[in-house]
Amino acid sequence: MKSEGLSDSTVQKELALLKAALNVAIREWGWADFRNPATGIRLGRSRRRFVRLTEEQEAQLVQSLSTCDNPQFWPLVELAMTTTMRRGSLLSLRWSDISLETREAHVWAKGTPITLPLSRRSAELLRLIPDNGSGRVFSMSANAVKLAWEGVRERAGLQWLRFADLRHLGATFYARAGLSAHQLRLVLGHTTTRTAEFYVDMVNSDVTEALDLAEAARPIRRPMPPAEVHRGRPSHVILAERRTRRLNGPVVMAANVIPLSRRSNRQEVETDGESPEE
Repeated sequence: MKSEGLSDSTVQKELALLKAALNVAIREWGWADFRNPATGIRLGRSRRRFVRLTEEQEAQLVQSLSTCDNPQFWPLVELAMTTTMRRGSLLSLRWSDISLETREAHVWAKGTPITLPLSRRSAELLRLIPDNGSGRVFSMSANAVKLAWEGVRERAGLQWLRFADLRHLGATFYARAGLSAHQLRLVLGHTTTRTAEFYVDMVNSDVTEALDLAEAARPIRRPMPPAEVHRGRPSHVILAERRTRRLNGPVVMAANVIPLSRRSNRQEVETDGESPEE
């Protein structure tokens, strides 16, 4: 699997499926004296993705979505972020599964029926989506979504962004907004808080906003180093100049020497009746 270029996550999932199938054969199909060959294989751990977009990248994504020919795709992407639903759940979502009054959606996720809460933005967006006559909220196929997303991220210059990352972006947003692990578990539709705790821990470890709030509450009075002195000049040149001034010290003039400024020198010339040009 590794030689074929499969990711650690894919390898882990395929090995887990193979191991489970062989265990069923032993336990339920009566494969006597059979040892599961996948038992001794240690499964790696999937690498979790913590995805964030800058304001500029979000603007690029919105601009790219606005140029899509299919009017269903932008609402689909927006709902993927605000509801944290997976692509399969969104494409199988039916109007009969949604209650805009109670703001709930009954969906299938990995073969299990779950009920997800809907944010105010999600409910507002669903009210704006027209009925396409199929009974489903979106009539796009999985392949159509794949092709549309490839075009969107290429135009936005975000080739690394996967459609599955939209779910992570939504979870990260809610964790940064202060949702607890238990609340985020319900939003994600999980049975445990393990994944939700990951998002909460990652967000709490990102203290940049807390630092900004601290500096805003108690402004630092120290002046910043003068950037205009150094801008565009090599540091070794500045270092040499400063060392030269420090080693040579200030220039000491003789007692009988009177320094003249340009202004005083010009006044003397003008008193002689001659212009500076002459």
